[in-house]
Amino acid sequence: MPELPIRHLLEDIELGRIVLPEVQREFVWSDNDAKDLLDSLYKKYPIGYILLWRPKDTNPFRYLEGQTLLTDFSGSKREPDYYLLDGQQRLTSLLKIKRGEIKVYFNLDTEDFHLENRAIKSDPKWILVSDVWEHDSAKIARELRTKLGISLEEIYDKYVPRIKTLQEVLDRELPAYELREDDYAKITEIYMRLNSKGVRLKKAELFLALAVLNIPNEFRKRLETLHEEFEDWDLDMNFYMRCFTCMATGQSKFEPLREYLKKTPKDESLRILDDLLKYLKTTFGLLKTHLGMTGDKAKVILPSEIALIPLLLYIYRKDGNIKNDVEMNKLIYWFLMASFWGRYTGATEAKLDEDLRALEKSMQPIDMWIQHIVKEKGRLYVDLDDLGGKFTKNKLLLLYFLVQRNKSLDWFLATDLKDTDTIELHHIFPKRVLRTMENITDDEINDVRNIAFISTKANREISSKEPADYFEKIDKERLKSQLIPLDKALHKKEAYHEFLQRRGEMIITSLNNVLKTMYEPHATNAK
Repeated sequence: MPELPIRHLLEDIELGRIVLPEVQREFVWSDNDAKDLLDSLYKKYPIGYILLWRPKDTNPFRYLEGQTLLTDFSGSKREPDYYLLDGQQRLTSLLKIKRGEIKVYFNLDTEDFHLENRAIKSDPKWILVSDVWEHDSAKIARELRTKLGISLEEIYDKYVPRIKTLQEVLDRELPAYELREDDYAKITEIYMRLNSKGVRLKKAELFLALAVLNIPNEFRKRLETLHEEFEDWDLDMNFYMRCFTCMATGQSKFEPLREYLKKTPKDESLRILDDLLKYLKTTFGLLKTHLGMTGDKAKVILPSEIALIPLLLYIYRKDGNIKNDVEMNKLIYWFLMASFWGRYTGATEAKLDEDLRALEKSMQPIDMWIQHIVKEKGRLYVDLDDLGGKFTKNKLLLLYFLVQRNKSLDWFLATDLKDTDTIELHHIFPKRVLRTMENITDDEINDVRNIAFISTKANREISSKEPADYFEKIDKERLKSQLIPLDKALHKKEAYHEFLQRRGEMIITSLNNVLKTMYEPHATNAK
């Protein structure tokens, strides 16, 4: 991944080499956002990467705010080299500061940044950033000598290093990704996904920067080790920083890290990172043993990684020692229900903090965690209505839990699905078969009750055959382990709705029986 100086990126915008794809939203940052970005750059905090799209042919595009229509020597509209997918708000803000359109001032004594007001404008200790970026430090120093009435030597000793640091912001290199993709629909999808996830990563990056500033090299190296160790789980820096924050401060919000990092010896912080590596291994080992879950499977069936955090913290507090099967069953039971009901969807930090307090103060934290879900949902067990509609990861998680608990074997291979690293979702009644029926919707086709877990080989061999045809080749016990009704009358496409109803009843009955045995004291709360 190349790194490009901010100065060069801004020049390319001014020259029309970089424009916006039509899909991009308008510039929405406030002047305060721009000022805060500059403050981050001055302090050498990470501010993310730049994503540039370079298609073969010209696509619909717009200019960045303040960018003017540019033409080539013949007078024709100049064709751009790149389309900016991620970085519009940051680069536009910096360009506006550089041009003086957003007037940001820098305090020579405090090294603070502030937007222009009457008091600041008249104070010689506050200098306009656009002036600093336009002139060399010698010219600025001479002007300051006149305004401040102090010697040039004192200015060079005290202020010029800070002025040069501010000037060097434009030389700061940002990591830049280049996409070569000619499908505009894919580019649109990439853009939407970037903007749905970008905000929550930036806060983690900010506090990572604080940690790295306090503990150079070692902190980042340990995080890189975590990322490499658990690469299959596809976890981002936000997750690891959230885990570290919870372990270090007992709270889920990032803000307490600021004080923690100031007061805590670096060896203690590094020890927590080492513990994070150790107990994440234990956590993922537990999930593999009791749920048959691997990183690759998690990508298919795990609704959210947030539920992993309390699970990790419980194991951390227990030093990895779960005393008996009753405790383990309750813990797995909670994890399944927290994941299924989306315990941490919305008000994530408030709910995490509530569960962290229970872990700290309660003698029976798992019971408290379960009661938190009961209070929210009114029940812990699952109804038939909960399975209807298009399949989602929370529904797939419970179905896979049952399948692996039944020691299900692949339909065509002598392989225990629990022990395989990957799984494929198979439509029992293939889409191609069902789409010939007039009374079946797409949501019904993709209903979780029409999903089985099998190998790639089995999936390809079945292809678009109707169950009435290919079920005959499959051992009946393997079908039963995936809660497939064996009534042959239900294996024809004309009986699809009856098949869904019957399989749903089998899934719910089996699931709730298992859940009640795992946490029997709450069986009376089931609805």
